[in-house]
Amino acid sequence: MPDQVKQETLARIARRPWNILSDFESSEVREKLAAAYGLAAENVLVGNGSNELLAAAGGNVRRAGTRVVVRVRASRSTRSS
Repeated sequence: MPDQVKQETLARIARRPWNILSDFESSEVREKLAAAYGLAAENVLVGNGSNELLAAAGGNVRRAGTRVVVRVRASRSTRSS
């Protein structure tokens, strides 16, 4: 990578505010996706991957007392050594 690109990248990072939290509800992303697909922002669900989205959706549509089976595959970080 050219040095000029590296320097500009570092300069952009240095100009970013570091003392703010990210938008926990992803409002801007949800609004833009909603606009692109003709939906209301409250009808758009975003997350950090399919597992998170399925858990969030499943947790909100099931009835109280309904049993739910979830398969969890162990990753390298969760396996005992």
